[in-house]
Amino acid sequence: PSSYYLATATLVVNPTSSSGTVNSNDITAATRLAQSYASLVTSVPVLELVEANLGDEYSVGFLSSSLYAWSSLDSNLINVQGRGSDPEVIVQAVNATAQQYIIWSADREVSAAGLNPETLQGSLDDINDELDAINAQLAALATRPQPLSDEEQAQRTVLSDLRENYERARSSIQDLQATYVEIAAAASQRVSFDVPAVLQTQTEGAPLFFYIIPALLLVLAGLGFKIA
Repeated sequence: PSSYYLATATLVVNPTSSSGTVNSNDITAATRLAQSYASLVTSVPVLELVEANLGDEYSVGFLSSSLYAWSSLDSNLINVQGRGSDPEVIVQAVNATAQQYIIWSADREVSAAGLNPETLQGSLDDINDELDAINAQLAALATRPQPLSDEEQAQRTVLSDLRENYERARSSIQDLQATYVEIAAAASQRVSFDVPAVLQTQTEGAPLFFYIIPALLLVLAGLGFKIA
């Protein structure tokens, strides 16, 4: 009989609570989420990330035919299992899939909130540039002979109002950035990879006659036949 290898890793769906204290409802919610998440662990987007990180040997086709994920109805654990002839490859595939699922899941949750960190930072940079330009103009007006002309006073008023508006906009974007960090942190902790792949060696079933012959001998012995 030939041998093959099973590698099983475990993901944990962590109960969360807005109040900071986890109760039975939070645990029940985590258990239900585990059922939903299990079907996503080996989904194509996750496997594509694994292939991108590990190379063509770990193609989506190979992974989808070698891996399976499931969760018990009363558990917040997700089991990720791989089966193959190369122990190193199958362990790597299982661990990488579990890790990439956590990354993909967190990114998905953050994207659902409609917050893009690159876009926010780009907007903040633009606002800071505008504020630098406004402050430079106000500083230049401050060096002019006093009192300022009516035109210069009007210009200073417009620039001051613009600066106030830009500062409010900057504060709002910084608040959004802080919200993004909070959501990303919570999303990354939603599922944890606490148990890396554990390897087991399995043996393919013996040929059918291995089972038939002993059974036949027992039947014959029961009928009074003696085996020489």
